[in-house]
Amino acid sequence: MGQQSGSNSSGIRRFNERLILTMLSKHGPLSKTELSEVTELTKQAVVRIVDILHEKGLVILKSKRVTGKGRPSELYALNTKGAYSIGVMIGRREVKIVLMDIGGNIVDEAIESYGYPEPHDLVVFITRHVPNFLGQLNNAQRQRLKGLGVAMPWFLGRWSDGKEMPVDVAQKWESFDIKKELEDELNMPIYVSNDCTSAAAAELLFGQGKKCSSYLYIYIDSFIGGGLVLKGNVEAGVHANSAALASYPVSPSNSPSLSAPKRSSEILLNRASLMSLIDYLNFKGYEVDNLVDLQRGLDADNFVFDEWVNDCSQAIAELIVGSNTLLDYNAVIIDVNITGPFLSNLTEKTEIFVKELLERDIYEPQIIKGDLGKRAIMMGAAILPFYSNFAADKSVLFKANT
Repeated sequence: MGQQSGSNSSGIRRFNERLILTMLSKHGPLSKTELSEVTELTKQAVVRIVDILHEKGLVILKSKRVTGKGRPSELYALNTKGAYSIGVMIGRREVKIVLMDIGGNIVDEAIESYGYPEPHDLVVFITRHVPNFLGQLNNAQRQRLKGLGVAMPWFLGRWSDGKEMPVDVAQKWESFDIKKELEDELNMPIYVSNDCTSAAAAELLFGQGKKCSSYLYIYIDSFIGGGLVLKGNVEAGVHANSAALASYPVSPSNSPSLSAPKRSSEILLNRASLMSLIDYLNFKGYEVDNLVDLQRGLDADNFVFDEWVNDCSQAIAELIVGSNTLLDYNAVIIDVNITGPFLSNLTEKTEIFVKELLERDIYEPQIIKGDLGKRAIMMGAAILPFYSNFAADKSVLFKANT
């Protein structure tokens, strides 16, 4: 999504409808003249498409703007109640489920923590909460429910060495098809995507992406992951695994909490993740077992961990400089699954290290704090049905029934 151009050909009407919805989501209320300018469609095409979208309940007449003489301009906006979706974030230590409207407003949510994600238990959790969410919608709103999206890490069981989850559970994930399991249980479309790619899409639609169209997205959770947005489009990659940051090679750490790497380089995961922070705090004598303990200690200002922040920031800076030599994005958006001043401190230190590492022929990207925080991935999951139905993705031009 971004500064795409539409077409006046009747053969791609659906794309043009999606493009107008995208621009209203990004820019807020616009007149038909302004929509014509940002989409590069003719005024006549915009009038026709806006009328169709208004009939479908996806666009509403928001207000009128008076600017001097002449008729007031009618401003059209995305109808936030025009569509709904359910999003599920499957994490390594918790699962979140959310009911969300197309404007990004959370109607309801639920969360459950666990020691590790057991696939069949997750299906039970999801199918138990879906009827509760549907009960909050009237019959007309239920007709506008576009499906359920699941955002989860790829290769969930492959990182396990028996510590993250039992070996037998890790083996289950190797063959478990969560999309099929949920389709068998729920009478609605199911969409599955990488967790941090989904979060990058959420940031694009509801966060800093409204102002920045090309960025590397970094999300720090128990692990670390990312997404890539170029010219307003989420670039998932050939295997839907772009910006798989956890395995990115960085220099060895000087932190005493980390053992020497088996290779000449370290992987980013071991220097820049909340689990690595927990390991560091345990090494320093603090009792921290999970993210709940971590958040509680941060809120109480119980920890001293400047050494870890410096080490983490330097590793992230190596990632940023290395990846930007190839991708040439203009910003890096960093977010984290905890609240408080932690993120500000981390981004400030990262910016310092980036400046130190940059060579003369590389543009310096802006380092930006993400807007969505703890809700990033679950909102990204809820976006998946909207993205399939409404995003201005040119692949829709080749689909017979969209």
